[in-house]
Amino acid sequence: MERRPFVCRNCGASCPVIVTLEGEQVIRVEGDYAAPLYRGYTCPKGRAIPQEHHNPRRLLHSLKRLPDGTHVPISSEALVEEIAVRLRRIIDARGPAAVAGFIGTPIAAQPASRVMLLSFMAAIGSRMIFSPMTIDQPGLVIAEALHGMWQGGRMHPVQWDTLLWPHGDTIDMGRSLLHLTRMADHQPGPHPVFGWEVPDVVDVVEALKAKGVAMIVYDGMGQDALGVWSSPDGETKLAWFPDPDGNVLSISSHAGRAAH
Repeated sequence: MERRPFVCRNCGASCPVIVTLEGEQVIRVEGDYAAPLYRGYTCPKGRAIPQEHHNPRRLLHSLKRLPDGTHVPISSEALVEEIAVRLRRIIDARGPAAVAGFIGTPIAAQPASRVMLLSFMAAIGSRMIFSPMTIDQPGLVIAEALHGMWQGGRMHPVQWDTLLWPHGDTIDMGRSLLHLTRMADHQPGPHPVFGWEVPDVVDVVEALKAKGVAMIVYDGMGQDALGVWSSPDGETKLAWFPDPDGNVLSISSHAGRAAH
C-alpha cells in the first residue's frame, strides 16, 4: 500500500488529507495531522471519497433525458447548444431574473466553474446567484458584506491571542478548543451534541457503566447488550450516553485509525 498527501476537493474548505492507495484503488482517506491549520480534520464527505470515486453509478459524461424518462449520452457541444436555446427562450419571455445560478459544494472539484458561472450571470444581467452560504448561513455573507473580510488569513483557534466568548466557558482540549455556552431554559435534543473518538468503544463503555453511566439504546439500531452499535463490516463502533443535563454524547472507534 502507498500513502500520498492530497487536498480534498469535495468542497471549498480544501482539507489536507492522506490517501491510501493499493495500485489504482483508493482504500482510505483520512485527515493529515501534519497540517497545522486543519490538524487532521475531515468531514464525512471527504472520508467517503473511496466509495464515491469507485461507485459503479458514477457519471463519467453528460446525459440527456428523453421524453420517455430514459437517458442517453450527449456531447458537451450539443449540450451547450440545447441549453442556450432553452435559456434564450426563458430570458425573452420572463427576463434575466428568471435565471438563477447555484454555486454548490461539488463546484470545488472544478475550480473554473465558479468563475464561468459568475461571468455568465453577469453577462445575462441576472443577480439571482445562490450558494449553501446564502441558504444555510446568510448571516456570514451579510456580515462580510457589511464589515469586510478578515485579511490576516485563516487561523486555528489555539493560535488566537484573545478569545471573546460571552456567557460561556472555553476548555483547551489540546488539539482544539471546546466552547460551552450557558443557555437559559435549554431543552436537550435527541441528537448528539458532542463526541469522542476512542481506541476501543467497548472498553470505554464498560468503564462508564462501572461508574453508573447508562448507555442510550435506540429502537431498530441493532445495538448489542452493552449498547454498542457496529457497522456491517465491523470496523466502526458507536455508543451514546446522556450527560447530567440530558444532552446526548457519543463515543466512536474505527479500526485501522488512531483515536484523536
